[in-house]
Amino acid sequence: MLEYTFIQFTNGKSLNEVSLSSIVVEKKDGSEFENQYFNNSVYEYDFVSKLEDTKAVSIKQGVTLDSLPEEYKNVVSVVGTNNTSKNVLFRSGVFTLISGKNINSKDRNSILIHLDLAKKNHLKVGGTICLNSHTFTIKGIFEGKKHETYKGLSSDLSENTVFLDYHFLDTKMVHKMTVFSKKESRLKQV
Repeated sequence: MLEYTFIQFTNGKSLNEVSLSSIVVEKKDGSEFENQYFNNSVYEYDFVSKLEDTKAVSIKQGVTLDSLPEEYKNVVSVVGTNNTSKNVLFRSGVFTLISGKNINSKDRNSILIHLDLAKKNHLKVGGTICLNSHTFTIKGIFEGKKHETYKGLSSDLSENTVFLDYHFLDTKMVHKMTVFSKKESRLKQV
């Protein structure tokens, strides 16, 4: 059973209202589950995808895998989401949108890419990028560096992380669901 404590300020607002508090729902083993629809919730589905006609950013020094199968070369880490502005990497300031706009629930075939990936491939907002035979329109470009554990795949690098609209995935499965609410009763309902 989960319990919540809501601190009330003198202006009548709770700590939850002013702090963008949320509840993150994910399985302990990181596997997928079917999403439940909650207003003001953010869905995320993570996977790896192969770039076509675009080159991934490579590491200058580090582990290289000589026997890496072709399907694991030139890959990016993909986060399918319905709202990049509420993704923890953007909310915390690890990633910062520097050009264009965030992905929202109305977007179709939209993608955010890292500045270094854009520079390497001469890509701009409004341009296109192809992943596994599907073309996406670049809606925004971000910068930043997340904590990395490099194991020899190009998708391990922050520079090779992309965010695309959740609708493209055509699934109800998620790896993580974050629910935001200003009301105590709403979070208790979750």
